[in-house]
Amino acid sequence: MTREEFIERYRAIKAGDKWLGNVFVFVLILGCVLWPWLTDQVNQWGIPWLVGLFNHPWAILLLSFLLFGLFSGWNRRRQGLGAGMVCVNCGALLTRDLASIAIATGNCGACGKTAFDEVSA
Repeated sequence: MTREEFIERYRAIKAGDKWLGNVFVFVLILGCVLWPWLTDQVNQWGIPWLVGLFNHPWAILLLSFLLFGLFSGWNRRRQGLGAGMVCVNCGALLTRDLASIAIATGNCGACGKTAFDEVSA
C-alpha cells in the first residue's frame, strides 16, 4: 500500500469512529435520566450483587468507561487489520500514534523502516 492509499484509509476509519463516541455519550445521558427507574427495576429483581452494584453509581460509571475503552480499542484494531494498515517490514498495526508517525515520516514507528510500498500492488 502506498502512502496516499494509507492516508485515505486512515481518514475513512477516523471519520467512522465518531459514531462510537456519540453512542457512548447518548447511553451515559440516558442512564442518568433513567437512573431512578433503573434502580427500582434492579431492586425488584432482587439480584444481590446487582443491587449492591447499583448502591455505588460511581462503580457503574467507572465500569462503563472501562468497557468503552476496551470496545474502542478492539474496534480500532479490527478496522486497522481489515483495512490492511500494517507495516510492510515488521507487520505492526499502524493505528493511533503509529499511524501519525507513518504519515508524517513515511517510516514505521515500531521498527523504523519504511512503512509503505513504493508502488501499489
